[in-house]
Amino acid sequence: MPSVYFFIFSLGQGSVLTLYARPSEGPTWTHEGLNNLWQPDTHVLNAKRLSRPETVTHIYATGGIVKSRTRLSMTTSCPMDLMLYPMDRQVCQIIFQSSAHPSNELTYIWKNQTKLTFIQGFKHQEKMIPDFRLLGYKLELVDRLDELSMKNFTQFVINLYLERPLGFFIWEVYMPATFIVLMSFTSFWLDRGATPARVSLGVTTVLTMTTLLSSANKNLPHTAYPKVIT
Repeated sequence: MPSVYFFIFSLGQGSVLTLYARPSEGPTWTHEGLNNLWQPDTHVLNAKRLSRPETVTHIYATGGIVKSRTRLSMTTSCPMDLMLYPMDRQVCQIIFQSSAHPSNELTYIWKNQTKLTFIQGFKHQEKMIPDFRLLGYKLELVDRLDELSMKNFTQFVINLYLERPLGFFIWEVYMPATFIVLMSFTSFWLDRGATPARVSLGVTTVLTMTTLLSSANKNLPHTAYPKVIT
């Protein structure tokens, strides 16, 4: 049986153009039938910004099977525990859920052997996210109780496990602080009578450490609890 393909393009201000591609008749452009096509109202629960550049929908003539593919561009929020900063590891989630249909009306499932494909820069992290390294990911399906409607909603969740590289902090914070502390130990080898030299060395060490920590704190996230670097 031939298949009928719908290629849906957004033209701005809510207008949508549909291409019907039939093997025998060739492609024709029309607006008909699109409003009668029901699609799940899937949204990203923790998205701060979300856009859908394109949607491709396939309707098969054998019995109403509909397959839809949507490309999403989004920025999501990720609450972080920075107690161990900069040696912290974070779990960031991308949560998909229907906004109106509970789990007894609409259920999401992961396709068998579902795997995430990352672009080369993200997988090796240096070019895409220099602050974190991707350790792995986990796909989950959970039921969440909505406290307003008291109904269960199915969520499919992508958990991204991230680790912060220590290279920057080793060279910019730990190494200079170590050299300053080692330099301060030279005061024990000075003559006991060289009081001005001993005092000058101690004061210089304290001022240098204060300046180093002040410079480092400008780039640190502000939290109400102490961190490894404070």
